[in-house]
Amino acid sequence: MPLVLTLRAGESVYVNDEKFSLTRIVSRDKVQMTRHRDNILFELTVGEGVEIDDDVIVQLGDRITMKEARIAIDAPRSKVILSEDKYGSTRR
Repeated sequence: MPLVLTLRAGESVYVNDEKFSLTRIVSRDKVQMTRHRDNILFELTVGEGVEIDDDVIVQLGDRITMKEARIAIDAPRSKVILSEDKYGSTRR
């Protein structure tokens, strides 16, 4: 079962220590995420998952608005996935 997070444009999620940001909500069917390490842009859609890291598949969830998007993240249990808020609080 994937982890589902709601993100606004500019908010980030961390996979282990790798930062991915929701760059832009293009439409109700498509958003863009950027991997900060190399600035690679990923296009996420409702219909198809995209591999953003080894064994980490993300897909746009349902109930998207033009202000926030639901992102489904499917990854092995060995990967630590944290929202930006949670990641910052664990690094103190």
